[in-house]
Amino acid sequence: ATVDWASISTPPRFVHEPNGPILYYKVEKHGTEQSKAPDNLFQITIRCVAEGNPNPSYRWFKDGKPFNAAMYPEKLVQIPDEGTLIFTKLDESDAGTYQCQAMNDNGTAVSFPTKLEQTLSDRYLEKIHVCKKNHLTCEPSHLGFIGAETPLLIRKE
Repeated sequence: ATVDWASISTPPRFVHEPNGPILYYKVEKHGTEQSKAPDNLFQITIRCVAEGNPNPSYRWFKDGKPFNAAMYPEKLVQIPDEGTLIFTKLDESDAGTYQCQAMNDNGTAVSFPTKLEQTLSDRYLEKIHVCKKNHLTCEPSHLGFIGAETPLLIRKE
């Protein structure tokens, strides 16, 4: 006897690469002031992709309240057939904590929260590639401030 695995009902489970706990963005300025910020600070993607049988539907929450991406077509798109959000025109109102739910008749999967936070800094590190054979040494750029936070974002690609 053979088993038709596609016919077995399963609850949703996330299959996307995890999002960082905090994603920083910069509001794009128009006019005479040009920013030297990397392009990836002007567009943010929060991944939400799940598998399940039947296929899951997706729901988003911002700061604990239901969030409907379709209400912001001028600056935000949700990828069809998945929950991934792409913010293409960020502003101050986009800051907050986002969380995705993937649901079907067999259950609900809830993502870890991801906080979008606007950065006002004009100081950025360049993107570097680190391999297993390379070493990365980081030194603080701000000395003398007790408790000052300078986040270092290292993302595995």
